Amino acid sequence: MITINLYDYRQQVRNTAIQKQVVAAAGVMLMSAALILANWFVEEINRDNLKIAIIEVEGKIKAIEGKVQAVLAMKKKQKRVLQIVDGIQTLKTGQYLSMTRLLEDLGNALPENIWLEGIVQANWQDLEKKKVPLIFIKNPAEKPQDKKEEFYNFVEIKGKAISDDAIPRFIEGLEKISYFKTVFLFKKEVEEDKFNPVHGFTVYCYIGEIKIAA
Repeated sequence: MITINLYDYRQQVRNTAIQKQVVAAAGVMLMSAALILANWFVEEINRDNLKIAIIEVEGKIKAIEGKVQAVLAMKKKQKRVLQIVDGIQTLKTGQYLSMTRLLEDLGNALPENIWLEGIVQANWQDLEKKKVPLIFIKNPAEKPQDKKEEFYNFVEIKGKAISDDAIPRFIEGLEKISYFKTVFLFKKEVEEDKFNPVHGFTVYCYIGEIKIAA
């Protein structure tokens, strides 16, 4: 009679089952670790890409920040220009040139990157006090003008530009206005701004010998 030890067989089966469970659990743990590691790598890559994108955006913002500030400054200056213009109802000449027409013509001549700060009438005496050279307009041999009479022959235009080439383009536009006989740049200076250099300027437009009604 053959005797079979079933206890040892059951123990071996149990050990085999336990080993399989351990191997399966280890596989799950390794798979989870691999997924976690892969996810970490993906997050690191995304984080690096995000940092690069942020740096690029910050660079673009810094590049345009100066222009944005300049545009905001222009908007603030508009109120001041309106206040200045309010004080000049009509540029009184023999033809009674209206301020509305003058502003319309100036607006058409005004390029981008320029804003105006002041528009005033001026006569010969005003320009002489400011030491404005008039040799190209006034003949030095002519007799002095009667001080009792007032001839507002000039329009003084003050403004600022955020690009140097905008000023010559503005002067070219002014020269196309029919009632301006001569246009010349009197003063230009660079003002250091936090973001961009700003070019201040003063331009005189000569209308001619037209007497102003009292």
